[in-house]
Amino acid sequence: MHTVFSHSHNLFLDLVLWCGIPFGLFVSLYLIRWFWLRLRAVRCAEDAVLMLFLLVVGNHAMLELPLH
Repeated sequence: MHTVFSHSHNLFLDLVLWCGIPFGLFVSLYLIRWFWLRLRAVRCAEDAVLMLFLLVVGNHAMLELPLH
């Protein structure tokens, strides 16, 4: 049984699936590093709210990447 998957409903797995393992891992690690650096740079409540918004959207993308 040979099945080809086109999406995994997970942002990071989809990046690996669409771009290949080396580039998908690079992009995934870059996004994680970018988010971590922005999170550490939060200095006011407005920035914290924006980061929480990104966290919610990212969490949704991890569970069900909207495709259609």
